[in-house]
Amino acid sequence: MDRLSLLLMGFCGLVSLFAHPLAGADWERLGRVQKVYLWPMSDSLDQFLAEQVATEGVFDVVVDPKRAQAILTDRISSKFLEGMEELFPTPEEIAEATKEEEDEEGADDPGSALAGAYRVERSPIYSASRAEGAVFLVDVRTREVLWSTFLKGYDTTPKAMHRQARMVVMRLKKQLEVSSF
Repeated sequence: MDRLSLLLMGFCGLVSLFAHPLAGADWERLGRVQKVYLWPMSDSLDQFLAEQVATEGVFDVVVDPKRAQAILTDRISSKFLEGMEELFPTPEEIAEATKEEEDEEGADDPGSALAGAYRVERSPIYSASRAEGAVFLVDVRTREVLWSTFLKGYDTTPKAMHRQARMVVMRLKKQLEVSSF
């Protein structure tokens, strides 16, 4: 009977691993994050979150984004991505920038000047909507969302912001405890 119970518990554990939203490798990546930077957020949510993250010791809060392994932000947008690309260029972006510099050096050639004259500049697409109450933890290196949550009934009064930041950190802390198994 003990073998059957042990087998059943093992099977349930295996099923819960695959049924969990952060299955397998994502748990490991989330568990490896030690230093976070808080991206400026609407209604100063970043300040409330920084206080709670530091108080609870979930992560080390860094003020230099280049020292961070992950970013906490309240929106994923083209403007956020531009900021990430500026702070943390990927090897592909570095190679592309080098190529563009080399192309600009060859711009003295009349043929290349004409080619550049007809280049259409794309304007960035910005979202006018705000998902108040959404919080994302984004991996600096891969640009993937490692964790996210949403707060219903988002309130911007200071007392409520403090309570909501604490709720976000408690959810994150709980997820980190689950991922450490």
